[in-house]
Amino acid sequence: MSKLNGRYYQRIFFLFFIILIFSGCQFFKTLINSGKIQKPHVLVQSVKLTGWSFRSVDLLFNFEIQNPNSFKINLDGWDYQLKINSQTFLQGQEKQKIQIAAEKNTYIQLPLTIRLIELYQTFHHLVAADSVNYVLECGFLFRIPLFGRIRIPAKQSGSFPMLKIPSIQMGSFKLKRLDFAHADFFRKRRGFKL
Repeated sequence: MSKLNGRYYQRIFFLFFIILIFSGCQFFKTLINSGKIQKPHVLVQSVKLTGWSFRSVDLLFNFEIQNPNSFKINLDGWDYQLKINSQTFLQGQEKQKIQIAAEKNTYIQLPLTIRLIELYQTFHHLVAADSVNYVLECGFLFRIPLFGRIRIPAKQSGSFPMLKIPSIQMGSFKLKRLDFAHADFFRKRRGFKL
C-alpha cells in the first residue's frame, strides 16, 4: 500500500508543479504586456570631435541609457561597428558591466580613433574629400529579469572634416650652386638656403 501512496503523492506533486508553471508563465506574460516590465532605452546624446590632426580623427560618442523599470537592470557590455561608405571600417566590443538603478539614467562614452593612413589605404578616393560620412551601429547587451539577455540597438550617422596638406607655390627661381651641404637659390635678387 505504501508504494501506491508514494506514487499517488508523486503524481499530485507533479500535477501541482505543472499548474504552478503555467500560472506563473501567465503571470509573467501579464506583467510584460501590462507595461510593468519594459526594455531599457538607449539614446545617442552627442558626438564630439575631440582630436583632429593629419594623422587621426578622434570622435567621442555619448550615450544615455534609461531604465524605466522599478528594479535595477544590468548592462553586460556593448558592441559597435563604424561604417564608412557602407563598409565596416572599425568594429569591436566592450565587456564592461554596469548596473543601472531603478528608474534612473546612466551615461556611457565610446571613444573612437580613426587613423587617416588606414582610412586612405582602404578608401583611396577619400584623399581628395573635404569630409567623410560615417554610420555608427551599436548593440547594448542587457540582463533583465523575465526577459533574460536582450540586445538594444543604437545608430548614429554624421560626418567629420578631413585636413588637407597645404600647397606651397613659389615664383621662379634659379639654382646657383648645389653640393652635399646646401643649395643656393636666387629669387628676385635674394638668396636663401635649404
